[in-house]
Amino acid sequence: MREIIDDIVRASKNKTLTIFAGAGLSMAANLPSWNDLVREFADKLGMGKKKGYTTDELLIIPQKYYYTDKKDYYKIINKVFRSTKYTPTFVHDQLLALQPKSIITTNFDNLIEQAALRSCRTYKVVAQEEDVAKIEGYPFILKAHGDAQIGNYVLKEEDYLR
Repeated sequence: MREIIDDIVRASKNKTLTIFAGAGLSMAANLPSWNDLVREFADKLGMGKKKGYTTDELLIIPQKYYYTDKKDYYKIINKVFRSTKYTPTFVHDQLLALQPKSIITTNFDNLIEQAALRSCRTYKVVAQEEDVAKIEGYPFILKAHGDAQIGNYVLKEEDYLR
């Protein structure tokens, strides 16, 4: 464990640190997990269950809901991720204190970007293909599953396959 911490400290000092942040980071700010978001679609489809969903179900359920009610599909996602009631947490601030050169996230929210602004750090956001050309030489946040501010989401099976 000490060796891992030393590697992180060294990469931070050398400005070569890349951090991967999944849903756990945003859950600390009371945003839903992938499972909880899918549960909302499943409940509306009558497919709800108490235990977690399999990986296949996590992709298929949003896909089925999308084909059932495309407009409501986006309404549900936007209601959660475009809300202004969420703010970055202490963990976001600590993550940025490491001064990562790049951050890769699967989160749709903009909490990392908010925390970066709060700490006077500038990152280019890469949330769609055309953003890639704009990052040369800059620290960046790669939003691998899309960005709620743009409205591009990788959530349903079709998105992953694309």
